[in-house]
Amino acid sequence: MRKAIFIGNSFIYYGGCVYTGKTWKLDETDSINYEKRSDDRAYFYQICKQYGIDVSVTDATHGGRILANFTPAGDGEEYPTAGIDLLGGYDLGSYTDVFISEAGRNNANFIRDIEAVMSRFSPNANFYYLIHNYTVSQKHDEIYKALPYLRNRGVKIIPWGELVYDIWIGDAEIVDAECKYNKNSFIVKQSARDGFHENPLCGYITAQMCFTAMTGIGAADTDLSFCSEVIDFDKYVADHYGFEDSTTNFPEILKSRDIEQIKKYCDEYLKKFN
Repeated sequence: MRKAIFIGNSFIYYGGCVYTGKTWKLDETDSINYEKRSDDRAYFYQICKQYGIDVSVTDATHGGRILANFTPAGDGEEYPTAGIDLLGGYDLGSYTDVFISEAGRNNANFIRDIEAVMSRFSPNANFYYLIHNYTVSQKHDEIYKALPYLRNRGVKIIPWGELVYDIWIGDAEIVDAECKYNKNSFIVKQSARDGFHENPLCGYITAQMCFTAMTGIGAADTDLSFCSEVIDFDKYVADHYGFEDSTTNFPEILKSRDIEQIKKYCDEYLKKFN
């Protein structure tokens, strides 16, 4: 049995790749329910299940956290869990696959911080780094400069943010498209401050690319019916769109013939970055 853990922030959980961290709140003592988080069954788990991959998935994501918050020193002072080791309740040596993503910042100490996190796990674990859309759109060069180092360390790169950004700006063309594409096809627009988090279409793409990087199984045969079962699309749209009359067509894209081209891009972008 494989054990996978996702470490990072809302750039992983917001679209449903994992989801426990978004829905499971801290209890009245501001403690972390490590047991609950060790049984996440969102998109990544569902794809694994579909292909008969026996895996347990841990959602160790926390909103707003930078990688430095996941060291033994504990969480940052600005959070309710200040001083608590966000990874302290897990058997870190038992994980076979470790997926990591930095927050939406151009971290000059990125290599130092990701090494500090990776050092907490077995050296035999497989490591993956997720490039999210905000890193791409904001041109966070400190992250990009570190990619050759990560590859040399054996870390696989998951460039889901590159793919969705290229589609919405038109650099990755969907030939004979059934749907139209813009930023709102992939990213929420729920307030003046939040027009950068991924939606469930991005969540699927993230989960698919993580699965393919882990197993080598391409995206072509994945059945996407689980996406709307894990997340209520009508409620998601109502909660995350409407600011400045924004709308989204991500539910239609997930059901359209276009998704087959997007699946192919998932495989192509993984090969391009690894």
